[in-house]
Amino acid sequence: MPTFRLLAASVVVVVLAFVPTRVQADTAETKFFYWPSSSSFTGSTWTSSMFGVDFRDTFSSRWGMHVQYGIGNQSGFGGSFAAAGANAGTDTVYLAEIVHEWQLSTLTLRASGGYGFIQSITNIPGSPQFFRSQGVRLGTDLVFPIMGAFSVQAGSGWYPSNPTTLGGPGGSFYSSASASDWSVSMQYTDPTGGWLVEGGYRQLSANGGSLPGCPCTLTFGGSFVSVGYRVPLP
Repeated sequence: MPTFRLLAASVVVVVLAFVPTRVQADTAETKFFYWPSSSSFTGSTWTSSMFGVDFRDTFSSRWGMHVQYGIGNQSGFGGSFAAAGANAGTDTVYLAEIVHEWQLSTLTLRASGGYGFIQSITNIPGSPQFFRSQGVRLGTDLVFPIMGAFSVQAGSGWYPSNPTTLGGPGGSFYSSASASDWSVSMQYTDPTGGWLVEGGYRQLSANGGSLPGCPCTLTFGGSFVSVGYRVPLP
C-alpha cells in the first residue's frame, strides 16, 4: 500500500508539472506559533506547551523551502509517567524541506521532500528516558482561498522509515518505523499589510517499531494558533 500511494503521488506530481499555473511573485512568510498539545506514549500522558517558528520562502520559479522548529515543556503527567514520579521534560519537533508549488485557478498545491525530527525527553527521577524519530519526510499541502482574505489550509506528512531510538538508564535501543503528521486550519491575511493570523488543529504520530515494550506510538495533538507576516522579495 505505501508503494502504491507513493507511485500515485508521483503520477499526480508529473501531471501537474505540465498544468498551466498562475504567475506568482517571490515571497517570504514567517509565523510564530503556540501549540499546547495533548501528548501520549506507552500508557503515559502529558501536556506539551510548544512554541515555535515556521518560515516559508517561495520563488517565482515555483520552487521554495520550508523550515519549522518547535519546542515545549512537559507538564500535567498522567498514567505510568505520573506513577513513576515524572516531574519535567521537553518535546522538540523540527523539519526542513524543499517545496514545489502549483498555483492553480482555484487553489494552491504544494509537494515537498526533506528531513524531519521528533523527540521527547522525560525526567523521571532515577530513570530519565527519551524517544527520538528522525528521517526523510514527504509532504503535501493545499490552500483554498475563501471569503476574500481568508483561506482554508490542509497539510499532511509521511516519514516512511525513520531510524527510531528509545533511551534510558538501561541503555539505548534502536529500530526503524514510520511517522506521520497532518493539520487543518483557517488563515486570515491582511490584504493591505501582509499580517496574518492562523488557527487550527495539528497531530503528529511516531511509531516505535520493534523497540522494547512496543507496539507503541508517541503522539502530539491539539489546537494551535500562529501570527506572522508575509513580504514580497526583491
